[in-house]
Amino acid sequence: GGRNSGKTTIINGIVGQEIRVPDMLSKKEKPLRLAFEEMEDDPNFDCVTIDHEGWCRERVVFYEIKADEIMEDDDTVSPLINRMDCVFYTVSALVPMTGEDVRVIEALRHLALKVILTKVDMLEGDAVEKVVDFVFDFCRNHALEQPINLSGKDKAECVRTIRYNIPTPED
Repeated sequence: GGRNSGKTTIINGIVGQEIRVPDMLSKKEKPLRLAFEEMEDDPNFDCVTIDHEGWCRERVVFYEIKADEIMEDDDTVSPLINRMDCVFYTVSALVPMTGEDVRVIEALRHLALKVILTKVDMLEGDAVEKVVDFVFDFCRNHALEQPINLSGKDKAECVRTIRYNIPTPED
């Protein structure tokens, strides 16, 4: 997702501990690779292995990658992204569907792409319905699944929602 769209908060919630400090991703910081079993280090990533029995059984590896690192200079998708089984793309309700979001989401549509709408709980009044409707319409108009809205869910519910949306090998 784009800058300040909730990527780090979601990763921290998934593992139940702070892996990175939210709002602190700098241009120089490497993308994060979060594994639940030992893997060979990759110099392109800040590699972290977490001993977490529940996720280890899932055989899942999470990558936290900023939107500007998903696309190559020639507007093609990074080769790493094309190897992924599923991509969760975070969109902040505070600044929904920036030009960068639209560009990246359109480029990723060929993958199992799931948009996660974050920070809805920071909106007030009719802005909530307007933003949620806008993002839902965007996804429908781009032949994407309904976005995942994490607002109003506690951390455990958010983790269950994300886990439920990870494709299984049979999918």
